[in-house]
Amino acid sequence: MHPHSHDMKKYIIGIMTLLLSVTSLSAQEATNLVSISDTTPALTKRELRKQKVAQRNLHYNILGGPSYTPDFGAVLGGSALMTFRMNPSDTTQLRSVVPVAIAFLFNGGINLFSKPQLFFKGDRFRIFGKFAYKNTEDNFYGLGYSTNKNYVRSDTTSQYRYSGIQFNPWFLFRLGNSNIFAGPQIDINYDDITKPAKYLVDEPSYKAAGGTDKGYKNFNSGVGFLLTYDSRDIPANAYRGTYLDFRGMMYTKFLGS
Repeated sequence: MHPHSHDMKKYIIGIMTLLLSVTSLSAQEATNLVSISDTTPALTKRELRKQKVAQRNLHYNILGGPSYTPDFGAVLGGSALMTFRMNPSDTTQLRSVVPVAIAFLFNGGINLFSKPQLFFKGDRFRIFGKFAYKNTEDNFYGLGYSTNKNYVRSDTTSQYRYSGIQFNPWFLFRLGNSNIFAGPQIDINYDDITKPAKYLVDEPSYKAAGGTDKGYKNFNSGVGFLLTYDSRDIPANAYRGTYLDFRGMMYTKFLGS
């Protein structure tokens, strides 16, 4: 036998032993990994979606359905509630809330209303307010409950087309570290009545307001102040706390009223 043959056999056996031990260790690691992954439950698509939704800044809920009123007839209404943080990365910031209500009238028209509450950095500043738009066929029956109850609604007696808008933001600044807020507010209103019915044109109160057989227009703008005390934990849906509100408004001709 060649003198080196014995050494070559030892070398080959050594390499094979090393390969077998590495393969054995790899198989053991793979087995361990399988056993670890087996004990960790896989998230379902629904749970993954819930996690993703929870991480979003904007959250919203929507409700809707049909209804009926004597004045407007069949109505398809809906409401949405949206909440979000002005600064998404600041988890201590109060969530701003924007509720919106909308109604579509089958006889032609729309009502849109919102009363937002916006909270800015450190809750040092807030913008609240009311915003509305209305375009509907409406009715006027004169003054008094019995008059309204018994009045015949029709396009020749009480009906008219109304469109109007209200823009009324409130600007609230926190005074020091107290729960007292103060600031100005603006109120802008525009009313437009068209197609007044025959009996409405003859109503004394309609005439006194400046209404004619062509219709009636009115623009009001005012400025005012707000002074509020607010210790509510969550202003949009309080569990505890106190809210007091003092306000004044001035509507004058030099502001366009």
